[in-house]
Amino acid sequence: MNFLVFGLSAFLAAPFGGLLVRLSGGQPLTVHTFQLADLVWVGAIVLAFILTLFIRETGAAARPPATGKVSL
Repeated sequence: MNFLVFGLSAFLAAPFGGLLVRLSGGQPLTVHTFQLADLVWVGAIVLAFILTLFIRETGAAARPPATGKVSL
């Protein structure tokens, strides 16, 4: 789990920083700039929620329970 958190942080830090620079237009960063940039994360959360509605469970919860019978 830590690998995912730190790995994604490392991969997303540069693009997010570039977005901040582009939104600020080379000016000092303001609260408004951060609020605009944070809309990216709001969009990501909304997209993740929508995807959870369409992606099927593949783990143990998706399999029927074992009956205990052994067929030969």
